[in-house]
Amino acid sequence: MHISIVIPTYNDAPHLEETYNSILSSVSLIANNQWEIIVVDDRSSIPVRINDITKSTSQDQVRILRQDNRGR
Repeated sequence: MHISIVIPTYNDAPHLEETYNSILSSVSLIANNQWEIIVVDDRSSIPVRINDITKSTSQDQVRILRQDNRGR
């Protein structure tokens, strides 16, 4: 089984590392690293970078998708 975790964000980069670490503590129970994290950046004024999220761990299972602002 493969699990995809989707995190929508808009100008919220400071909280993404905390969110990422919380997810890591949960997915560590999933065998064989059968998971991925997809961050959907709704065209934040300061674009999200993978290094902002994964400062101390592997980046292999994190993707960032950028889309035109579709928020409220």
